[in-house]
This record gives sequence, C-alpha cells and structure tokens, in this order.
Amino acid sequence: MNEKLNCVMLIDDDEDDNFFHKMVLDRAALAVTVKVAESGQEAIEMLSRKDMSPELIFLDLNMPRLNGWEFLDKLNGIQLTVQPVIVVLTTAIRPFIENSQVLHKISCFETKPLTNEKLKSIVSNHFGINL
Repeated sequence: MNEKLNCVMLIDDDEDDNFFHKMVLDRAALAVTVKVAESGQEAIEMLSRKDMSPELIFLDLNMPRLNGWEFLDKLNGIQLTVQPVIVVLTTAIRPFIENSQVLHKISCFETKPLTNEKLKSIVSNHFGINL
C-alpha cells in the first residue's frame, strides 16, 4: 500500500468490538493513528481538540448517553480540518433510520464485525486506496 490515512476513529461502547475492529485496522496498516472512543460524548470531546481530525470514522448507533444519531447531530458544531467518511457499523441488517437530518453525513452502513474484506471495499470506494 502506498498511502495511509492520518487517523481513523472507532466509536463504540462495546470494548470487545473496539478491540477486534482496532486489530483489523492495525493489521491492514491503513492509518498512522487509530483512536478509540467508548461513547459518543467521548468522541465529541476528542474531536473538539484542534489536533484531532480523522479521515474515517466507524460509528455504532446504539450507545448509552449520546447515541450515534446524537453524535452526528453534535458533530455539526465542530470545525474539522477534513470532512470524515462516516461508516455506521451495526448489528442490524436494516438499521432503523431515526434521524433523516443527519443521514447525509453517513457514507455507508456495514454490519458488524468489520472484516478485512469490508475494510478493503470501504477504503477502495471512498479513498481509492488498495489494501
């Protein structure tokens, strides 16, 4: 692979999912940095820092306190240097579309778990990177 992303972010309240998905990302050597947030609120706090601007975000929708839809709504108020590709990772085959106002921010929906094949397809389609 000739190119790497600067930063990929995982947002999921499930530690096991984060561990497995980070392992898939690390093995693919896709990004210089992989950041993990265990809640939508933690992700908003991380993204509010000026030094944090991931090119790719993997987002779970069903989280306590600040769910994925609420995260997307709050993301509007944050100045990012790069508009991230947002991929929803869900256990639902057909996720319930709760908030059509932020639906345009989502690049695609994928079922969990993130696999190497899914990752290859995502980065090829959205970044032109072949893993």
